[in-house]
Amino acid sequence: MTYDGARAFAGFFGLFFFIALFIGVLVYVFWPRNKARFERAARLPMEESTGEPGDESETDGSNIRHGRPGSDRPVSDGER
Repeated sequence: MTYDGARAFAGFFGLFFFIALFIGVLVYVFWPRNKARFERAARLPMEESTGEPGDESETDGSNIRHGRPGSDRPVSDGER
């Protein structure tokens, strides 16, 4: 295969690959089962949270810093 043949093959293959990818994304986006998921994601910026440390809507507690590796005790302000 010459360079020109490889270049033509790569061009056609890339074109058809990206057309198929585009059609796949369109099918996923407009599939009826995904409607509720996209509507819920669209409302996320509008939901209010208090920003308080105990506010469950903002965090599940997984971002608490711990005193030492393997310790479940949170770090207090005086220990930082």
